[in-house]
Amino acid sequence: MSAVELERVFTNGIRMQCAVTGEGPVLFLLHGFPEFWRCWEPQIEELSRDFRLVIPDLRGFGGSDKPVAGYGARSTAADLYGLIRHFCGRKRARVAGHDWGGYMAWALAYLEPECLERISVLNSPQPWMYLRNVLKRGQLFKTWYVKFFQLPGIAEWFLTRNDGAGVETVLRTGTTRFDRFPRDYVDACRANIVEPGAAAASLEWYRAAVRNAYTGARFMRGTTDVPVQMVWGTSDPALSPWLTVGLERYAPHHRVDLLEGIGHFVNHEAPGRVGRLVREWMLAD
Repeated sequence: MSAVELERVFTNGIRMQCAVTGEGPVLFLLHGFPEFWRCWEPQIEELSRDFRLVIPDLRGFGGSDKPVAGYGARSTAADLYGLIRHFCGRKRARVAGHDWGGYMAWALAYLEPECLERISVLNSPQPWMYLRNVLKRGQLFKTWYVKFFQLPGIAEWFLTRNDGAGVETVLRTGTTRFDRFPRDYVDACRANIVEPGAAAASLEWYRAAVRNAYTGARFMRGTTDVPVQMVWGTSDPALSPWLTVGLERYAPHHRVDLLEGIGHFVNHEAPGRVGRLVREWMLAD
């Protein structure tokens, strides 16, 4: 794998740890819950041939700060905007985000579209579209874990018990191919969650989303002209594949790539296909 340097960047009132490697136009790679920058390791070799990769630990995760607040769509999008200005100046950036990383990319595509060349979202639905459809076609039953994560103290205990065993449970239950997760990576995710403040901070992504509900995503009810690629594992136990249908209402310039039989953690389950699809999209004219 290409050599990676770690850099801490001050943005939106916090410091975020970023892994940086490669040469070329800047491509940001954003992880989701309950991971950190290393979730993109399977794609680094492929993507660093054409891009300078910036892979941050999101607010509340890994080596980044873990404040008690600031986990809503606007605030986390501001985190990303600050990183883009730090690494790109006035140039536009490319962004690929999985899970909550995709949520950040969606938000920025509405709030600051002029700073984005194009985005790729991996198993991360358009937020307003998701809220409008969460009660339909069985999706509500798939969100049981979101309700569980609202329980103060209990959810933190679940994640941190037995040296972070809850994190491993999340990874196992969200995937069809847990055998493709390197053991040292799973152990690193477990170690991260037991750091002081980490469990509460990572859960605050879910809690802020529920507290804000419709008002938090209301600014994304229209369209964005930013070109959007959606990469979707169709066997995701938490997010139905029909959430990719009707995307043209929100992103007229879009493409959907379905990965049949792949679960939520597509980076690990289909590493080669994800790398090729993201690279192809980011190099498109």
